[in-house]
Amino acid sequence: MAIFQPSAFFAGNWRPEGLPGTNHGIEIQQTLPDDPIGTNPCFVSLFDPASNTAFYSAYKVTPQQAAGLGTFGRDDINKNWRQPPGVAGVNQAYYEAINTDRAPLSKGHMNPLGINTFDKRFMRATFTLTNAVPQYQTSNNEDWQEFETRISNYAKTCGSNTRRGTLYLLTGKSGYGLTTDEELSWRCNTCHPSCRVDSGLLCVARIKTN
Repeated sequence: MAIFQPSAFFAGNWRPEGLPGTNHGIEIQQTLPDDPIGTNPCFVSLFDPASNTAFYSAYKVTPQQAAGLGTFGRDDINKNWRQPPGVAGVNQAYYEAINTDRAPLSKGHMNPLGINTFDKRFMRATFTLTNAVPQYQTSNNEDWQEFETRISNYAKTCGSNTRRGTLYLLTGKSGYGLTTDEELSWRCNTCHPSCRVDSGLLCVARIKTN
């Protein structure tokens, strides 16, 4: 049996290099708690134990998966968020951040639910706090949601007869130009071969535990 290589989620099998702080990140192969040992992951995340958020999540949509996008919806799965393994207090920290008196926050998916609607297991796998950053609620519910819809619609074309390529996506955070209390969520998209989509930037905040 072939051994799964996590690098398969990265275009050209190349992980990002030179991103600040990622040298102490923990790479997590995202599966479900009830998956049998040896089950291939749905995607890969690099978790930042210093901020208790994901550096990034890497995921892809194959032509076969693209053909099934939209098969399932949010109401078809259990949407309970799972705690990071071995890290206490993250869910409570999110609760406190989301209920702040300042701009309301929400849990922002790195690998979004909408790009995984071809398979309920893949959808459920996205609900882990190792695949999330605190994101301003207005951004998550408006601009970012619109952007995710555009990406999902674009992914469907990767399963068409004229464009049968695998879409590789990487979503992460960046602190460029912001204070220490704020970060950015960014998305880099490459459809391989021979297609490309725009990237986007959104404000989020760092999550802290006691």
